[in-house]
Amino acid sequence: METVPNLRDHKRSVEMGSVNVELPWQLPIIRGIHYLKILCREYVIDRIQWLSISILLCQQQ
Repeated sequence: METVPNLRDHKRSVEMGSVNVELPWQLPIIRGIHYLKILCREYVIDRIQWLSISILLCQQQ
């Protein structure tokens, strides 16, 4: 009989978006990896934009 409220609580926690309740220690690691991915993507985009701008400037001269 105890499985019914547990399932209901689990469903409620999933609806609230706290799916990773079982592994709270992994959240900072996942967040760090996500943050690093964003940083790398922004850095690469900055490099590409800087390269394209410098190429355009070289073509104009």
